[in-house]
Amino acid sequence: MSNKLLINRLSSLISFEKRAMIINSDFDLANKMKLFNDNNQYQKSLELFDKYKKNNLESCSNFIITQALKACAQLGDIRRGTTIHNRIESHIKDDTYILSALISFYIKSDDLKNAESLFIASKKKSLSMYGALMKGYIKNNQANKALDLFNKIDSPDQVIIILLFNTCALLMLNYYLVD
Repeated sequence: MSNKLLINRLSSLISFEKRAMIINSDFDLANKMKLFNDNNQYQKSLELFDKYKKNNLESCSNFIITQALKACAQLGDIRRGTTIHNRIESHIKDDTYILSALISFYIKSDDLKNAESLFIASKKKSLSMYGALMKGYIKNNQANKALDLFNKIDSPDQVIIILLFNTCALLMLNYYLVD
């Protein structure tokens, strides 16, 4: 009797798990991808993306695209991230969420040139885009460029101020290393 009860419980648990992985909407997909990304399970995030949206990027929400780009950046999957960028390029002209994710992707892929090009080409710039590019300049030891970029921001938020402190620290470090 106890074995039967145990088997019944296990099959109920398995059914529950299968139902939990059903994707009913783009919102569900984006949230599941974010959950995987937040838990450093980037490959699982991209597997979900491939299963549901790889061949239908035009219908993806910007949240799904940003999660896919984040996973690509963390895995160092430059080819896949670039493919996503190329396939959505005509739809992102002024989407600051996707542009921020793309700038971050290219920064993490050590492609500062593409990150700068995206930033410059954008007519509408968000604080997250400024922050992503400032991080790139700091990462690439270009504190003067980060400072110049900061000076173009009208109303910096706390994240941008912290990046300014990082920039100043890098400038001071470079100053003392030269002397």
